[in-house]
Amino acid sequence: MEKILPSKSGLPTAVSGGRYLHSSYDPAKEAQRFSLSAGHIPRGSIVVLLGEALGYLSRQLQKDHPGIRILPVYCSAYFYENRTDPSGGDDFSSWRPGGPETFGVFLRRRIPDTQFPALRVLEWEAAERAFPRLMRLLREDLARFGRQVNGSLLTTAVFGKKWITNSIRNYLALDKASVLKKLSGPVCIAASGPGLADALSFLERKRRSFTLFALPSAADFLTRRGIIPEAIFMTDPGFYTGLHFRALARLAGKTENRAASPAGPALLMPLPAYAGLRGGVLPAALFHQGSAPEKILLEGIPGAPPYIPSNGTVAGTAMQAALSLGAGPVILAGMDMAARGIEEHVRPNAFDEYYAADGRRLKPEEGERAARIFTLYPDRLDGAWRTSPSLRTYAGWFSSMADARPGSIFRVSASPVDTGGGCTFGEAEKLLGEKPDCVFERMSLPALNQRREKVFSFIKTIEKSVPDDELAMLIDTAGVLELKKAALNPYSAQPDREKAEARVLAEIADFCSFLYSVLKAL
Repeated sequence: MEKILPSKSGLPTAVSGGRYLHSSYDPAKEAQRFSLSAGHIPRGSIVVLLGEALGYLSRQLQKDHPGIRILPVYCSAYFYENRTDPSGGDDFSSWRPGGPETFGVFLRRRIPDTQFPALRVLEWEAAERAFPRLMRLLREDLARFGRQVNGSLLTTAVFGKKWITNSIRNYLALDKASVLKKLSGPVCIAASGPGLADALSFLERKRRSFTLFALPSAADFLTRRGIIPEAIFMTDPGFYTGLHFRALARLAGKTENRAASPAGPALLMPLPAYAGLRGGVLPAALFHQGSAPEKILLEGIPGAPPYIPSNGTVAGTAMQAALSLGAGPVILAGMDMAARGIEEHVRPNAFDEYYAADGRRLKPEEGERAARIFTLYPDRLDGAWRTSPSLRTYAGWFSSMADARPGSIFRVSASPVDTGGGCTFGEAEKLLGEKPDCVFERMSLPALNQRREKVFSFIKTIEKSVPDDELAMLIDTAGVLELKKAALNPYSAQPDREKAEARVLAEIADFCSFLYSVLKAL
């Protein structure tokens, strides 16, 4: 039973099941001791306070550590309603059980990926004693959120230089481009899991009832069966992405596409994506993900591309694009988050040729596939399904999105990995009511000589020392060393800023000559 009682000092205190959440003598002084025990918290930090009860702890932390942002996580809705916050009303910077959103969604909406290294977590021991199960679940959600953001940050760390190089190459090569101007009605996103084959009949029969977005690895399977998507989403900057587009090259001028272009599906991409397709057979449609190269190079262009937040997986980006433009419901097909038997992807797939070419009498293709499955998918599930920790992390993100947007996101898959919104093909057909609409509009790009001048200006910006307000931008896009070297977990303190800045500036100087060589080659 939860109740509010007066303490010896006259201030209210909280009790649950006979356990005090705040001091029975003086909750305010207790909060002062807690704030002092937290040690130094740098300005700009984001503090997640697990186990707040009546608000004493968060207010004292804010008073003693100016310049930090506190996200109180209350252990009880009753205590939240009776907190001692003088402002009253709903506190949208805090979370409580039974509130309007899950804890995972709360974290995702209030902690940007780029601020994750500044995150610090504090726990209130009294709440651990009074609400052990809730506190355990909160820690699990926080750890899951950390793994999701960690994957996004590691992607940034690995591909940082390539993103900048690709941005320059694509910007200079794209003489024609469009933007996704309007999207409404049902949207189906086709991923390349082995379960996409199970969805083939659904996709063929109901093709005119939804807008179809495909991931690059699913495009070959779909187009060989005459199923042409309105757009293919591509965000990966790596070389192997280009292998998925071999079959699509044959589509140019040979197929009808009712929404995108007579030349085939639109290639929806940000500037940092794979640059090997620039000037290719598919019409490019741009969106931007907020990186510094995109902001600088696309600045001032009429009909600028829409903003779609970066995500650890291209499927997540496609889903966010559909939802941000007001379309829905979104139906996910082939989003298995698992391998089935020795199949990682639906066939045909670009990597089939690799296995076939590498097969030998004493080293058969099937054995190589099986060895890869057992290595990369260690977690055995029901039937022939296997998954991995990283896929479980991505599944958790999709599940949190489904929780945040009830009735908007659905998945048709036999995979036992839960991503939220699971439904049968029959149930998915009942969602297809509103007529779909997908409209692309031509962008007005500057002339080539103007684009070259802007690129040179961008490189000069990187070369010179910059003021603090611009340095954060370069840390996120150019250097990326802070993200490589910092401990990427929710319990780490913020790295020393001066040392991080020095490393970033050293990294910038190191690759500026490389960028100039790229320009000369173009």
